[in-house]
Amino acid sequence: MGIFEKIGFSKRAKNKQKMKKTAKKKKRQTAVKSDAVLSEWEDKVKAVSEHPLSQARIINDTLLNELTGQLSTINEKLSALEKLDKILELLKKNELYTESVEGVNIRDLTIKDREMLDLMNKKGSVEATTLSKMLKISRSTASLRLNRLFATGFVEKFSKGKVIYYRIKEKQTS
Repeated sequence: MGIFEKIGFSKRAKNKQKMKKTAKKKKRQTAVKSDAVLSEWEDKVKAVSEHPLSQARIINDTLLNELTGQLSTINEKLSALEKLDKILELLKKNELYTESVEGVNIRDLTIKDREMLDLMNKKGSVEATTLSKMLKISRSTASLRLNRLFATGFVEKFSKGKVIYYRIKEKQTS
């Protein structure tokens, strides 16, 4: 191998090294530019999110979502009241309805009490456990409500063995 070949060989190696250094330098410059752009965007996003109008929109969206939830709950309760009104009309037609029983106004009954009466009207006689499962309340709450309805004269109770059943009290004709 001659001198020229050695010189040519070393020139290629030097050129390769220069190209590698240049490529590394470009990568660093690109990374620095990317970091600068990213940092600038982060600053802009932070400024926008801290802007009073952005905060107001977030608060408004939260309030709107909560209000929508409350309105749907109210709508469900109104639907239940509409059903109860229909039941009341049926009771009036069948002469099972009275304004008050032993001094207790029917309008003073709770929605759950009215739902209990509706279920008893549909099923006939029921026990507290069955009502508690259907109305998704505890058994003790169902028993308490049923006993209150019994005490006010809306329902009558009878037992089959150890189980106590309740049914809507039939209207007495005199």
